[in-house]
Amino acid sequence: MGVDPVAEEDRRPRHSVDRARRLQDRAGHRQGRGADPGQAENRKLFVELDVKDQKPFVQSDVPVTVRIYDSVGVRSGALEDPTADGATFTRQGDQRAYDKTIGGRRYRVIEQDYLMQPQRSGKIEIPAISLQANVPGDRRAGLPPDMAQLLGSSGFDMSLVDSAFDPGRNVTVRSNPVDIDVQSRPADAKGWFLPARQVKLTETWSPDLAKARVGDTLTRKIRLEAVGAGLNQLPPLTMTDVAGVRQYEEASQTNSVPSSQGQTAVLDKTISVVPTAAGTVSLPPVEVGWWNTKTGKAETATLPAVTLNVAPAANGASAAPAPTAAPAAATPAPAPVAAEPPPVATDADGGILAYWKQSPHWQLGLAAALAVIAGAAVALARFSRRSGVPAAVAERREAFAEEGAERSIAQDLEAACRTNDAPRAHRAFLAWARHAGYKPGASDFRTPQLQAAADGLQRRLYAPEAGTWDGAGFLAAWRAEQKARGKADDAAAPRGLMPLYPKLG
Repeated sequence: MGVDPVAEEDRRPRHSVDRARRLQDRAGHRQGRGADPGQAENRKLFVELDVKDQKPFVQSDVPVTVRIYDSVGVRSGALEDPTADGATFTRQGDQRAYDKTIGGRRYRVIEQDYLMQPQRSGKIEIPAISLQANVPGDRRAGLPPDMAQLLGSSGFDMSLVDSAFDPGRNVTVRSNPVDIDVQSRPADAKGWFLPARQVKLTETWSPDLAKARVGDTLTRKIRLEAVGAGLNQLPPLTMTDVAGVRQYEEASQTNSVPSSQGQTAVLDKTISVVPTAAGTVSLPPVEVGWWNTKTGKAETATLPAVTLNVAPAANGASAAPAPTAAPAAATPAPAPVAAEPPPVATDADGGILAYWKQSPHWQLGLAAALAVIAGAAVALARFSRRSGVPAAVAERREAFAEEGAERSIAQDLEAACRTNDAPRAHRAFLAWARHAGYKPGASDFRTPQLQAAADGLQRRLYAPEAGTWDGAGFLAAWRAEQKARGKADDAAAPRGLMPLYPKLG
């Protein structure tokens, strides 16, 4: 975008101010008007403010570049960073300098990149950016007339005496202001809103899928790249639980990187996939819906389904999906968790539990919780057999392990609420609800406060609104539900005290 220089009076002699004004008048520009390409070629020093996208969406990363075009030999200077009411700016990288010729005039160009992130929809104005610089003045102004004439006629390089006879002059040059029109979420956008110019999903597996074997770990790495999107606009990547494998997800890593197409938001997800049964296992496609800002239409990026041909374990045994029988004296090991087919939502299903039936989030949290419980149960059973501890004591210890798992989930939920982390709170809440025995679609919360808070959390995730999610309010509703559950359990419990120790023998 073209810009207009404005020379301001500062600590300069009057004749210098007049000359600067004459130079500006010859260029024919005033602040607030677009620069004429032909006249721009005659300017000796000007600032350019280049905004790549003047109709971005809220929270998008908008590349902004500020350039100084210098043909006079600026000696020193200071450039303001761009600012705007309703947007933030982050400097990207270091300044770059190069030479460029415009209309036969050679310029030294200095440029600095920024990322602008609009925080609200509507018109946002980026005010003019000021460059305060010291530039060479009239090299003969400080010389005696005879010496100036002598040096000028002899072809002497006047730059050699600049420092001694020319203190330079201070000038202020400004860019013109720039208006951008920030767009809100389109009415027909569904689900998680990811505005971008391009979205790409890729994945790698290690080791090769042909080496899939029961009990061995396959590492799946998925990368989501969204050109023109902000990091906080990237959706969470969650895996659907599948019978025949266990999947353990690591925390996602995000980064913003420059590319040939513009600033790109990147999310990397690592999943450890452990086959539990020999045979064919199909992992469903991974889909990410996004809004194409170039076409104004909703699109979907997809990773195709993956088929694993799982070989038996190295010792020749194949892990069965569930034990069919167990010795009477031994505590049966928990069966691997198999995914339930996603039921079809009906009008009778309400609130967050209706969404729960189709969401993989509860399965992820549940898998982690049950993995802890299963490991503790197996370890306790083995310890009981080895040490001769009675089964009743082992069962009591298993109950303690289960309580520990529920306490861990509750702590994760509380931490997410305290930091207003809605996605993390959502995952922990679904894991807690499943662990607490709530049935998908039943909407059987004991308090209306939690039902309302759960509905609000779902709306926050899948129909984002302005402002910060109220984690404290959700936590208060959840604690009220916990209190109500405790009273109901006390009413249903048999009267009397449990024995301190079980009877032995």
